[in-house]
Amino acid sequence: MKHTLTLVRKSDSDAIYRAANVDAGKVTFNKISWFMPRVLPSDAEKCPLYKSIESKVSLPIAYRTRQCDTITVTQTTLFAWRLGVKNAPEKPTWVVIGFQTEKTEDETKNPAIFDHANLKNMYVTLNSTRYLAVDYNLSFAN
Repeated sequence: MKHTLTLVRKSDSDAIYRAANVDAGKVTFNKISWFMPRVLPSDAEKCPLYKSIESKVSLPIAYRTRQCDTITVTQTTLFAWRLGVKNAPEKPTWVVIGFQTEKTEDETKNPAIFDHANLKNMYVTLNSTRYLAVDYNLSFAN
């Protein structure tokens, strides 16, 4: 099977957190190791698996993919963001949403800390199914 690892380069400033009086940093990869586990079927499963392989039956194999999309949101009370799954044989399992303000291209602000941005409610609609089904009516002050 062919496997592909794709790394997309972004600004070093979004990956580094430093003190204000220190020179700007740079991210450098000298070596990348990729561990691919080898799965060995049990003796009971070997025979049916080998028969399937010999008869050239297509076997479904699922892989995990991770995708990170970002958007700059204007100061507004409502916005919609259309997300699409890239060409992958799997369906999305999770949607993780986080907000940051004024942290892009600034190494002196910690990109690992997210902001609540006075969010009142949020939901995701996938194939006309709404997640979460009820409104949260959030209050970060409480």
